Amino acid sequence: MLSWLFLTSGFAQQKIKLQIVPVDSVAYQVVDKEELDYEVADSIAALKKLKKFANNWLSKGYLSSSFDSIQFDSPSMKAFFFLGQKFSLKNVSFD
Repeated sequence: MLSWLFLTSGFAQQKIKLQIVPVDSVAYQVVDKEELDYEVADSIAALKKLKKFANNWLSKGYLSSSFDSIQFDSPSMKAFFFLGQKFSLKNVSFD
């Protein structure tokens, strides 16, 4: 009984508050503020969320977007996000 109590209370993982912090003016203007705060199950889920977030902006043409740094202080995580300028593909002909 004591070991069960120890395992369930001592090693229970806390949820992590994940905050994405824009670091450039473009990100402040373009990124929806509702997309910046999350609560995730653990650090692996937080990293998956950050990857999904970054890939979303890459697919929209923000090719220089990236996370500059990540601070982890259990139970919270801050990820500093640089969006940069949007690039667009133009029709190119090699005749």
